[in-house]
Amino acid sequence: MLVDEAYTPELYRVPFGYALSPDSTKVMFYSWTYTLPEDPARVNITVLDQRLDTLWKQRYLLPYKNESLYIYNSRLTDDGRAFLLCENYTGKVGAYIDETKIDYFVLGAEKEDENMLIYDLNPAGKTLRGLHIDPAPGNAMSGAAFYQDPGKEVHLGVYSFHIPPAGGKMSQVFTPIDKETYQSAFLYPGGDGIFNANRHRFESYAVNKVERLPDGSVLIFAQQEYYQRTENIFEYNDMLAMRIQPEFNRIEWIRRMPKRQAETYNENVFTPFSYKLLPRGDRWYLLFNDLADNHASPGNQRSLDRYWGEDGVMIAAEITLSGQVTFYNLTRLLRSKSIARLWTTHCWDLGARELLIFGEGPTLLQNFLVGVRWEELQKQPSLKWEN
Repeated sequence: MLVDEAYTPELYRVPFGYALSPDSTKVMFYSWTYTLPEDPARVNITVLDQRLDTLWKQRYLLPYKNESLYIYNSRLTDDGRAFLLCENYTGKVGAYIDETKIDYFVLGAEKEDENMLIYDLNPAGKTLRGLHIDPAPGNAMSGAAFYQDPGKEVHLGVYSFHIPPAGGKMSQVFTPIDKETYQSAFLYPGGDGIFNANRHRFESYAVNKVERLPDGSVLIFAQQEYYQRTENIFEYNDMLAMRIQPEFNRIEWIRRMPKRQAETYNENVFTPFSYKLLPRGDRWYLLFNDLADNHASPGNQRSLDRYWGEDGVMIAAEITLSGQVTFYNLTRLLRSKSIARLWTTHCWDLGARELLIFGEGPTLLQNFLVGVRWEELQKQPSLKWEN
């Protein structure tokens, strides 16, 4: 079926997007028709049920120009409210981007409302990096980013916000990360110092998941992602997990899980890079590939080498709600099932007993989809990172 259509003359604009509700009973599509750069942006929202019948559809004329608007992603709540995470650039559009002139906001839309709600994410003149939103319990929406104070050169805190169910007012909290807290998260002895000009600074981290827990605390998962322009490569490095208490403006714990991956730019959806996050009860699992040498002597301070997608080690980092981290080496288990490297975008939790893992075989053009029991995973050798 044809849901919608849109026209865009700019290749870097993404005219379509979609999102599933957490209970998988609804799907939302948005389309952005891009006409002239100076024209107001026009966005269509369509929400369908499980039978693909239309629950509601609305067209919106936004108070932003086509050339300055960018839509990062979309989300949908169980009650059918749609959200778009966006930016509007208020500076002169060109090769140079002034981060102080980027306005971030969330657009909210719901049935029988002809106007979108605008939730501004730019208070107190701070700059944000790595914004992300996810549905929260009770048909709410939560998000997070790293923030930078005016005049500072590094991002030294976490910005979190919560959009309650329809009719509620958005709350937002800035939680600073002091040097000691940051340092305690680093697994190498001695750490690397919050003011070191190296690959561990927060400005290159992007938030990948925001999970609001029943007690009001928030779990945040992030990854260091950046583009090396001089070498024309993308790097996907250390993963970050933290639990914060917005009500008390406090970080309960923060953990960093080392890895280093690099690739030249491509659009292949089957990729061994980045990581896959799988929730399971009161634990979370982060599945990834890396060089064996990067994990040969956990706890020893050394620079990590780049993993380019070759044969290496396959690892699951288990993290509990209390912040305890265990690294399981899955290499022997998965190689016994003919998998030489994970396709990290294609791993799923099947429920009570198994997870489904898709990966590349030991020879070219061989791919395998295998089931792995959770108890098998937890019996694998652990890497003794200090934590």
